[in-house]
Amino acid sequence: MKKLFLSLFVVMALFGGTAAATFAAPTEKSSEPFTGTFSGTVYGDDGTTAPMTLTLVQDGDEVTGTAAMGEGLYVDAGLCGSGTIPASSQTAVGDISARNPNHLSAQAAFEISGFRVNIDLDGFLVDEDTLEAETKIDLPWLCGTDPVLYSSLERVTE
Repeated sequence: MKKLFLSLFVVMALFGGTAAATFAAPTEKSSEPFTGTFSGTVYGDDGTTAPMTLTLVQDGDEVTGTAAMGEGLYVDAGLCGSGTIPASSQTAVGDISARNPNHLSAQAAFEISGFRVNIDLDGFLVDEDTLEAETKIDLPWLCGTDPVLYSSLERVTE
């Protein structure tokens, strides 16, 4: 049960949050920098990693994206369980900060096994070709810990 709970919330969290950060590489500098495809790695607990590809489309201050993650990511959710997350993909919507056009944020909330789980993603364009993101999974207090996932992605050029 714990493994199922963890797998479900992490897949939804990871993609509910990080899906807001994907790119299909423009051939010239875009006025919508969060448009394109990025590929790289997401980092979990115990030194685990998984490959990730994000595809985003920016429309003004809104960004819609799809994240596809491969196998290999392990996440520890304290008393709520831990486990390896299966390969999957998810779509989400995020917003660009009015104060910092290189900052993307997305929030998601869902219920699993009667518990509300909140997800907060902060993504930053370090430069026009590099996206770094932090996804915080806000679990119920009884879990004892809130996992944080990190990702580092590079723009894919065609």
